[in-house]
Amino acid sequence: MIAATGHALEQALAYYRAPAMLSVARDRRLPDDVLDVLRIAAGDDAQAAVGADSSGEPQATVVDAAVFFVQQVLFAPGADSYRVLGVNDDAPDARIKENYRWLVRWLHPDRNLDDWDSVYAERVNRAWQDLRLPDRRAAYDLQRASGEPAAPAAASI
Repeated sequence: MIAATGHALEQALAYYRAPAMLSVARDRRLPDDVLDVLRIAAGDDAQAAVGADSSGEPQATVVDAAVFFVQQVLFAPGADSYRVLGVNDDAPDARIKENYRWLVRWLHPDRNLDDWDSVYAERVNRAWQDLRLPDRRAAYDLQRASGEPAAPAAASI
């Protein structure tokens, strides 16, 4: 890989080539540049072209790997709200919001006609409800720390 390739995209391509590595990936801290992968999955052609150029992979492969990463790593069964939104629990609010916007763009029914993706959209919206306001995020963090199961979000968008 060329150094200009982001760490998240490198991981996405590696997991795409060797899905057996996913069991380890689901427990690892997310790379800080997951937003690049989200943008590629959401159809940002310019970001996909950068990823293809820096990785040496065809753009279609980069897009497929990005979608695979989001579906298999971020939306893995049991993923918490932070993971679903593609951030670590120390992420600033602005990053959470930006990731949410790119995920919604990718999953919007006008752009994506796959019925399976509606399940992902529900999870993304629930995660957003958990983390979008400082008081909700604090309550969610407290609940996680106590080991209690997460309650469903108060409302869906």
